[in-house]
Amino acid sequence: MKILILASNPRKDLNLDREIRDLRRVIEKSRNREDFEVVDELAVRVGDLQELLFKHQPQIVHFCGHGSGEQGLVFESDMGREHLVSTDALSNLFRLFSNSIECVLLNACYSEEQAGAIVDHINYVIGMNQEIRDDAAIAFSKGFYRALGYACSIEQSYEFGCNAIQLEISGSSVVRSAVSDTERKLGVADAVATTPIPEHLKPILKKKKMLTILKHNQTISQEKQAEIHLDIDKSLEADSKIKQYRDRVREFLRDEVTPVVAVFQLATLANELKLSESETNKILEEEERNQIQLKKETSSKKEAASRFKGFLVPKGSWIGWLAGVLCILGITGIAIKLISELINPNPNPYPSLPIPVEKPNPIRQIPLESDAGINYQSLQISLIANDWKSADSQTMSSLLEIANKKRPARSSQQTWLDPKDIRELPCNDIKTINQLWSVASKNRWGFMTQSIIWQRVGGTTKTEPDNSGVRKNFSIAVGWPRADVGQFDLETLYEKLNNNPLEKHPEGYLPSAIGRYEKRQIWVGELNEFAALTGRLKQCKILKQ
Repeated sequence: MKILILASNPRKDLNLDREIRDLRRVIEKSRNREDFEVVDELAVRVGDLQELLFKHQPQIVHFCGHGSGEQGLVFESDMGREHLVSTDALSNLFRLFSNSIECVLLNACYSEEQAGAIVDHINYVIGMNQEIRDDAAIAFSKGFYRALGYACSIEQSYEFGCNAIQLEISGSSVVRSAVSDTERKLGVADAVATTPIPEHLKPILKKKKMLTILKHNQTISQEKQAEIHLDIDKSLEADSKIKQYRDRVREFLRDEVTPVVAVFQLATLANELKLSESETNKILEEEERNQIQLKKETSSKKEAASRFKGFLVPKGSWIGWLAGVLCILGITGIAIKLISELINPNPNPYPSLPIPVEKPNPIRQIPLESDAGINYQSLQISLIANDWKSADSQTMSSLLEIANKKRPARSSQQTWLDPKDIRELPCNDIKTINQLWSVASKNRWGFMTQSIIWQRVGGTTKTEPDNSGVRKNFSIAVGWPRADVGQFDLETLYEKLNNNPLEKHPEGYLPSAIGRYEKRQIWVGELNEFAALTGRLKQCKILKQ
């Protein structure tokens, strides 16, 4: 299933990068992640809509941005300004793609009007009836796509999305304390169940009167739909029980619970969940394989298998039989633990599997210092994931935010950095951004690398007429295409990232913030900004004089 994200925010007031990142993350962590493909298109313009739907042929379309009630949804014009697309135009657009699109999610304020029109042609449409907070929109997206990634239906995923708003925005939590697990879980469940979602935070799900099964290109009755949903509910219930049992096994491993106690509690849980012996054995075997694979990073496969078998107590061992007898007799877990220590005086009779120590990621060790009050955690996460396109966009947004703070008189509509902006960038911010890019790219990219190349081709720290082709030579050196023409689309830059590994790209290829003109283009004929950048890096002692 392909999910197409259409993001448009000409007002620059929404945290769309976070919404897209969180959406991708929950899909990637889901059980059926291999069945999903997520494609995001940023700064979508009106003229892009038909082309993007033709190009990607999605089953789910997710729009994140602004809505204006009856007037329509807000997209960007060719000049980067607001452009309203009417409800009728959107309805007709999705009518033309109704054979392939199953669901449309309009994560925008006052979008219920458009949802009501689009649902005439699309099976499921989700809109917002009022103004929705940014964090609520993100919470709903996470809950919706998390459920979808675990094979839930659209309607069930919608309920999980609403519940995510309760949990993250308007709900409460119960902190782990001396109370029992049962009491704590009941407390959380009660808090969630009794916390209503404010109307202005609640999305609206609209369903087509007669749903269409796209695969067979036919309609189904309400009775058939109910039968399908009943089968899905049964499957979900079974999956939920297996997940609960698997989570408990992992919890015992993590907390290094004594094996006899683990056997007792797992046997009790399996009986409560009505799981068969074959199901529980399969889970244990799978976790054994998973744990052995993890253990390879710190020790040999033989040692990992031995430790894990010792933890779970091999089948047929006399301690395992004793634990089973004690379970039948109803002896508590504490008594079992004491008995196990008496029959085996070894202070560590059942060596628990050590938790593999993850090698620290060097990008996480970089201090995210900022003199301008910018939070670079999102940029850090994107670079850790090698999401170069997102990182490049976040770098540009951060620098523009700094420039607007430093120069209040500067037009907020200006979407590029001029030499004066660059000369006033705070040293700690330049240092943080440069370090993040440099470490993530193995010292191939970043501001310092670009400045070194600038000087290598003859560039200086002074803005002056280019009589020796420095700007053209610089553009060629960093791999920016069509240097002789002057202007090129950033999408050309990003497309090459998907087709080649990092080592195949020239040094200094990214970021593109310095020298960028508007949001999508670089103007190669005016690269004196690198003269200003080189001078600023030297002033901040990031680059040697």
